[in-house]
This record gives sequence, structure tokens and C-alpha cells, in this order.
Amino acid sequence: MKYILIGLFSALLFGLSTPLSKIMMATSDPLALASLYYLASATILLPFALPNIQSELKKLSIHSKDAKDVFRLLGTFVFGGILAPVFLLYGIRLTTATSASLLLNLETATTATLAHFLFKEHLMKKDWVGAAGIITAGGILVFEHGWIPNIGGLFVALACVCWGFDNNFTAKIRAVTPITNAFLKGLVSGLFNMILAFGVGAHWPTTHHYSGLAGVLLIGMVSFGISIALYITCARKIGAFRSQVLFATSPFWGVGVSLLFLNERFILQQALASVILICSLSLIFYRHSFEKSEKDLS
Repeated sequence: MKYILIGLFSALLFGLSTPLSKIMMATSDPLALASLYYLASATILLPFALPNIQSELKKLSIHSKDAKDVFRLLGTFVFGGILAPVFLLYGIRLTTATSASLLLNLETATTATLAHFLFKEHLMKKDWVGAAGIITAGGILVFEHGWIPNIGGLFVALACVCWGFDNNFTAKIRAVTPITNAFLKGLVSGLFNMILAFGVGAHWPTTHHYSGLAGVLLIGMVSFGISIALYITCARKIGAFRSQVLFATSPFWGVGVSLLFLNERFILQQALASVILICSLSLIFYRHSFEKSEKDLS
């Protein structure tokens, strides 16, 4: 029960990032926020990564047996650390936090689809049905106001595609631990986006507003740093599948906070998308749970 609560808490912390980022967008540009979020996450993860990082980095060389891990790690930096958070934050700026939170469920569908077509992983029929349901719900949210697509929703969908690549690259990395991977991704992508933000003259958060620099750094540490550490702790204790089920609740935590504290309206299209998402995710997780139970019995 203790680790189930830890898993749910990690999902809550990550889910909070969407509505809180909507508030931060009033004083900052998405590119600046992305860089600060990931640098803050790297800072909070440093003590966890420090004991093993030197020995793990020694394994990484394009001439070693782990050569492919170098390119996979670079893939996580580009897709998961540089592109995805920027797309997400621009999406949050251009749509409601409620819709953005629900659209984050697309990450499950894009991860599964990319795993099948690009990384040759086999998907069962129920996986495809579940993924199709998630994509259908995403379409409802992108076109929730008529035939003209919601540009913000499209940006969030692009972020999920990038995180789909990130998840597949991360799953295949063996040379470094998930904590070290997350730390390096936060550090490298945070610095890259910071340089880019200075180059384009992005507007940075100040210290004179409640949604200023301290708040941004706190979100980065909590939602992108501590959340990851808690998720990995949970996964090691109760297994990757069960922890993934718990973490899949994170978008719905974001929806709840958006409705309660941002006074957003829960429109019919969002309600319909929520029902489809819950059914689709339940189908996918039930299938994997049933398959796992069969293996345990055999």
C-alpha cells in the first residue's frame, strides 16, 4: 500500500505541472520555462545520480559494446528534453489546461505505435483498439470547438509524439540507470534550451511575482524531478507495469486541479474524450495485466 501511494503521489506531482504552467505562462515564455524546468529537475536529481554517474558514463563510447546507447541517449535529449517540453508549453499557452492534461494521454498511444512500427515490438489486437480510442479522444479535443483545429492541442499532440520516441529510446538504454538518464537529459536539454531562449530574446520569469522564478524552479524540481525519483522508486518495488498504471492517472490529476483552481469549464467534448480515454487505457492495462497473470501462473 505504501508504494501504491508513492506511485499515485508521483502521478499527482507530474499532473500538477500542466495547470501550474498555465499560470506561469502569464509572465514567462515557453522556451524559458522549459529550460528552467529541466535544469531544476537535474539539480534535484543530482544527489541520486551522483554515486554512479562516473562509472556509468565510462561505459558510454561509440567504440564500446554499448555504442548504440550513446545514440539512444542523444535521442532522449533531443525528443524528450528539448522538443517535447517546448511543444507542451506552447500548447498549454494556446489551449486550456484541462484539454492539455487530457491530451497528454496520447503519449501512451504514440509510445505503443512507435514501438510497433519503428522498434519492431509486437502489439496485440486490444492494444490497437485501446490506442485507436486514445487517438480518437485526442481528435475530439483538438477539434473541440468545430472544424478548425485547436493549434494548442496540436502542439500538445506533437509533445506526446516526441515523448513516444523518448520512451522507446529510454527503454532500450542499458549503460546508464533511469535516474542518471533523467539527470543528464535535464542538464543537457535545459542548458540547450536556455542558450536558445537567450538567443531569441525570450521573456524570463522575475522574482517580483508569485508566478516568478522561485515558482518555476519549484515546479521543475517537484513535477519533473521528484516525480521521476518517486516513480522509479515505485517501479522498483511493485514492478514497471503496476507503476505505469498508477502514473497513467497523472493527466486526470491535472484535469481536476485545472477545474478546481483555474475555474475552467468542463465542456461536453472534454467529458466525451475523458470517457473514451478511461475505457481505452483500461483496455490496454487490463490486457497487459491479464497477460502478466498468465505468465506468473505458468
